[in-house]
Parts: sequence; C-alpha cells; structure tokens
Amino acid sequence: MWLQAFIAEGPTNREQPYDLPGEDGGLLDAETAEIHFIFRDHPLVFGEEYEETNMFNGSCPDGVGCANIASAIHLPPDAGNGGDDEDGGDAGGGGGIAGETLSYRWIFPEMMGGTTLEGPNLFVVGPGVELQGVTIGSANVDVAANHLEIGFKQALVFTGSNFNGHAYRDVNDAFAAFSAASVNGATTVPGFDASRLAFDAETLYIDLAGLSVGAGQVISIDFEVGGP
Repeated sequence: MWLQAFIAEGPTNREQPYDLPGEDGGLLDAETAEIHFIFRDHPLVFGEEYEETNMFNGSCPDGVGCANIASAIHLPPDAGNGGDDEDGGDAGGGGGIAGETLSYRWIFPEMMGGTTLEGPNLFVVGPGVELQGVTIGSANVDVAANHLEIGFKQALVFTGSNFNGHAYRDVNDAFAAFSAASVNGATTVPGFDASRLAFDAETLYIDLAGLSVGAGQVISIDFEVGGP
C-alpha cells in the first residue's frame, strides 16, 4: 500500500508551492521559479529492497527514506541570472580531440559502477557549445581540442559522496588515451582543484561532490591526450 500511495501521490504530480528568498528580499514561488531535486530512495517491493533514482520538482517526500543528490533553483529567463546559451570561448583548433565523438554522463555516487543520472549524451568536439542545459538544466559544456569548460547558468548544490560529477568518454577509441589533466586558472567555482580530476585511457572524470556553485561560475580544465 505504501508503494501504491507513493506512486499515486508522488512528487511528480504535486503542485505544492515552495517559497524561496528572492534577490530583492521577497519570495519566489512555484509560479516564478522551478526547483529541481534528484533523490534516491529504497522502497520495498514484494519484501525486497531495491534502489531507484528520481528527479522532479520538489524535494524528498515526507516519510520516505531518501537522500537528495543535487538540487537546483531555475529562475525565470528574465530574472537576470546570466548564463546565456552563447559560447564565451571557442572549441575550435586542430590537434587534441577536435572532431572526435565523446559521450557525457552524470554519475553518482561512485566513479566506477555508479548510477548514471543523465546521459549518455553523444557530441562531436568542434566550434561552439557542445552541450546545453545538462546537470538538471543548469550547465553548458564547451569542449575544445585540449580544453573543457563547464559554465553554470543556475545555482547548484552537489551532495557529498565518493563521486558526484561528470564523465566524458571517447566512444570510438579515436585517440590513445587521456594522459594529463589540470585545472585552468579561469576556474571560478570555490573548492574545485586538481584532486577532483581523474582519467583513464578513455574517460575524463570531474568530481563535483560537496560543491556549491553559483550562476555564472565556471570550471575550466586543460587536458592532454596520446597519439592516435
């Protein structure tokens, strides 16, 4: 009965208003802002516990044993939060991984074997922004031959865990390996440093666990790859 009630009265169908502090000290509600949460819960089905990941407008429902993974407040387009869809820098240039196909995934709570919250999204590395509105609609991603930049359009809080972040994979095994990665000085997200970067032959991992990012902040990464 609990599971049936949860489905029937689940948070995806709620129209409950959520009061939030506005920039002018007033309140924003469900009519002027969206609130997105991803959570994981462990319901019992036929006596067996299983794990599921959900994303919806709202927060963890009352009485459910779940943990928020990430949350984002999406203000209306005219709220002045910046983060337009145009590319500030360009991904062009030769060498590196220009012209190659990569996949994007958002993984939680382990780097290896974790749950994919978003993706895989395939894209070709070239001029302009490759990914728009990823990570609960809060970020754009621009990838260059030897550079990757995540620009946050909205405020976002990442729950702490062993890993909570992005993975970018060479899906066609087009280059020998990622061989180095470092944080570019253009990075403005507090607390993001080289310890949050990892890579193997095919995949570059970017750990965001425990970070709070603001609209307009960026994570900028330089990387190197081996020969073809």
